[in-house]
Amino acid sequence: MAAILGLSDEIIESSCSEIDGVVKPANYNCPGQLVISGEIKSVEKACEVLKEKGARRALILPVSGAFHSS
Repeated sequence: MAAILGLSDEIIESSCSEIDGVVKPANYNCPGQLVISGEIKSVEKACEVLKEKGARRALILPVSGAFHSS
């Protein structure tokens, strides 16, 4: 899981759909703050892509599983 700050939900959603593996929006905290969840390699790649697209932060969360995901 990773917290993404400073991008619109739409940019995060579309970026996640372009990443290989499983990574999806998991928790819409507030405008400009969304948590993504999925396979760790895919989450890490999404963080890289989202930083390139202008995210203020893309912080991997120290959790034991991909919570709030399908």
